[in-house]
Amino acid sequence: MISIVGINYVDYDKAIITKGNKAFSYEPYYHIHAKFLATNLRDNKPQVQYGHYSLEIFRASRLVVDTGLHALGWTRQEAVDYLINHTAMTTVKVENEVDRYITMPGQALAYKVGQLKLMDLRYKAASVLGDEFDIKKFHDVVLDSVGPLDLVEDEVNAWVNAGGKKLDVVRVIQCIKLWSC
Repeated sequence: MISIVGINYVDYDKAIITKGNKAFSYEPYYHIHAKFLATNLRDNKPQVQYGHYSLEIFRASRLVVDTGLHALGWTRQEAVDYLINHTAMTTVKVENEVDRYITMPGQALAYKVGQLKLMDLRYKAASVLGDEFDIKKFHDVVLDSVGPLDLVEDEVNAWVNAGGKKLDVVRVIQCIKLWSC
């Protein structure tokens, strides 16, 4: 059984995730995954493809900007100029994004790491479970997690090892890792 503190964390994380706060490195998976689904479902409408690739370019560009600002000593204006020249974003949107990267070093990298890790977990789960893989149950496991990513990975692996069945062992893993049993 998880303590009241643990339950509060679970509820808090779910509320934050559904509100779209990008502070958690695994939340962006859902944002990016929704975009990925259109491409994965073979939606070849030009506007869908344009949106997909435009966002991919944006995600790559913000990694460059985050690194430029915090490792290479770029000025705010250099970062703004880079995004203006490499993305389809408006000046106002670019300036807001750059200001966020200035105040949150590594945020763009955490966003990408979360996306890549969860995509990897999804593909591994689907390949191991085969026809038993249920994307809705996969999402439930991830959304029920209290994070961080290594805990999410342990929970997904436990779910896969149980053949894709809902397990209380996920809560046991959380209790052990968080010391909140």
